[in-house]
Amino acid sequence: MREYGEEAVLTEKTKRKDGAWHFGFSLTGKNLLPGWLDRHATAEDCGPWIKLLQLIRSKMGLNG
Repeated sequence: MREYGEEAVLTEKTKRKDGAWHFGFSLTGKNLLPGWLDRHATAEDCGPWIKLLQLIRSKMGLNG
């Protein structure tokens, strides 16, 4: 979401111990995120999220 400027969309940005980044989104960032994802995300990006949602549904007895 660089096109909006980090100061407009983030409340925090910290590097985790594993070297990955953690981003905390502001209300503006949260409102802009769905449109940004629609324009930029690919099916490949969503694979881990699909697996997580399937696991949650399974644990809740919602599959099938």
